[in-house]
Amino acid sequence: MTNTLKNEVEVPDAAVDELHIAALQHIQAKDYAAAEKNLRACLDKSKAGKIRRSLGIVLQAQRRFDEGEEFLLEALDIEGDNDHETLFAIANLLLEKGDLLYAFGYYMMAIQACPGNLLYMQKFLDAAGCVPFGEHNQILDDILLQCLKSPDTDFTHAQIIWYTNLMAYKPFYALYTDPGIFKKDFDPAPLLRSYFVEGLKRIVVYQAGFETFVQNLRQWLLYGLEASEKMPGKMPEKSQYAALADAVAVYCFAAEYIMDETDEERLAVEKLKNGIEAGTSADPLMTAVYSCYRRVDSLKNMKGLLTGLPAASGVAKMIRDLDALVSIKPSIQSGQGISRDVSRAVQQQYEEFPYPRWDCLAITTLQTSVFGARAPEVLIAGCGTGREALMWAAHYPQGRITAIDLSRASLSYGIMKAQRYSISNIAFMQEDILNLDAVANKYDMIVSSGVLHHMQDPLRGWQVLCGLLKSGGSMRIGLYSKISRQAVDAGRDVIRRNNFGHDRESMLRFRKNSAGLLDPTTLADLQDRGDYYTLSMYRDLLFHVEEHCFAIPEIESALAGMGLIFLGFEVKGDGLQEYRKRFPDDPRGVSLKNWHLFEQDNTRTFRNMYNFWCQKA
Repeated sequence: MTNTLKNEVEVPDAAVDELHIAALQHIQAKDYAAAEKNLRACLDKSKAGKIRRSLGIVLQAQRRFDEGEEFLLEALDIEGDNDHETLFAIANLLLEKGDLLYAFGYYMMAIQACPGNLLYMQKFLDAAGCVPFGEHNQILDDILLQCLKSPDTDFTHAQIIWYTNLMAYKPFYALYTDPGIFKKDFDPAPLLRSYFVEGLKRIVVYQAGFETFVQNLRQWLLYGLEASEKMPGKMPEKSQYAALADAVAVYCFAAEYIMDETDEERLAVEKLKNGIEAGTSADPLMTAVYSCYRRVDSLKNMKGLLTGLPAASGVAKMIRDLDALVSIKPSIQSGQGISRDVSRAVQQQYEEFPYPRWDCLAITTLQTSVFGARAPEVLIAGCGTGREALMWAAHYPQGRITAIDLSRASLSYGIMKAQRYSISNIAFMQEDILNLDAVANKYDMIVSSGVLHHMQDPLRGWQVLCGLLKSGGSMRIGLYSKISRQAVDAGRDVIRRNNFGHDRESMLRFRKNSAGLLDPTTLADLQDRGDYYTLSMYRDLLFHVEEHCFAIPEIESALAGMGLIFLGFEVKGDGLQEYRKRFPDDPRGVSLKNWHLFEQDNTRTFRNMYNFWCQKA
């Protein structure tokens, strides 16, 4: 009787709000036990869904997924199906729990309930790479299109689902699977859908067949300018034609014009260039079609073309970005200079082909945090085009980030992107890692991913970085795996034996003739890598001037020699889960001997490289 009366007592809303606010503060401090205690004290005093939502989130943080899901579903029942915050919370819980398909569905519902929410869209896109779809889904179409039209979403993990949903659209698939479609009279409507056009501007598809389709589409656009007998079908209305050409131009620019072209196309492109530069063909359509084949800065009158282009067009953005890069480059701070032969050769490669070219940084998903009670000093050693440096700068907004690289072209790109995202706590500088041994500054964290294995002596470079790390500091290192790069090594060996150069023309010639030079298994492995589909990445994959690969025992020996403690690999997909099944006595995954055994049987685990964390004792 007493308990019943107690439960029926109404507590003022202010008291419940006070308890809830205190719980949220405990969540922020990651004191989940205290947060749970406060929230449970609210349960009998308030029917508000937000209390149950917060409790569900707290239980998820404690990995009590079933309990957490129950409270979140209660919250949704109370607040209604359009409660986007609860829908999003359920999606996050299900994703962490491993119920990928259901998580994906709840992300879609959250976006439908709150269109334009960047955080929801980005989490949806990040989860999309894990979810298979077999049939065309119009709701998925609409949500992906909404994401495509937002310039602040990152499609790194979502290109597969965009592609598979595109292929599931029967009218498009009919065009795609007809090898002679562009020589026929056909209805181009599937090519003009916003889903396809906007996707071309945001995504490079890692499929050889799709590359061939875009290559043929590009040719159709070029020949269509003259309405010649090569193009028997009716071309789209001019504004639609220009919009499609603009999208294809963005795609080809992102792929760095890696696609093959005929001598006849080259002559037509040269004629088009002459007309644009003479002012007789300088309209948005002509400029867009030209930009499907050549960088727009190859035109003498590039900047003058801006006045005739729609400000929001992809080609206009190219012009603005290319102009910005030219203006940034002279202002880059230099260190002691690049004097070593291998360093100069690597620098020259990245001056010609800045790597990697990237578009968007999903700032909304980067949780700001603190490094203990201090603002950390972070060194990004070999920052390339700056993406990782910007990620850490956004993650530690009070930190001081130093980002160095050999290439001024790459640094210019990073600086341009830092300006784009208003990130000001990064100092970019041109410097050789080997020059840092004379630097007095020490760092709380050092990141060098995909860099050391391109040095003449990777271990020497690693030792220099180790000397810059504070005691107790953390280091993230990325090194190529010997096992995972066997096909790459086979390709590089063929390139050496056949005396292919490292220039653009030699790389494109090798790529065009790869089917006759490489065995089918090797070629299939290479074409299954994203780096195969953009020229700077293709060079990094197969034509790098300096490359070393490692085995896990070599990494273990190096760590021991430098007094570094191994903290674990970053493993994608279900790799860590599979490792734990095989080695249940090492749930943290810190036994390098076990990982060596695991990789022998799971050769794709470190397909890109070993990315791992270590700590200075």
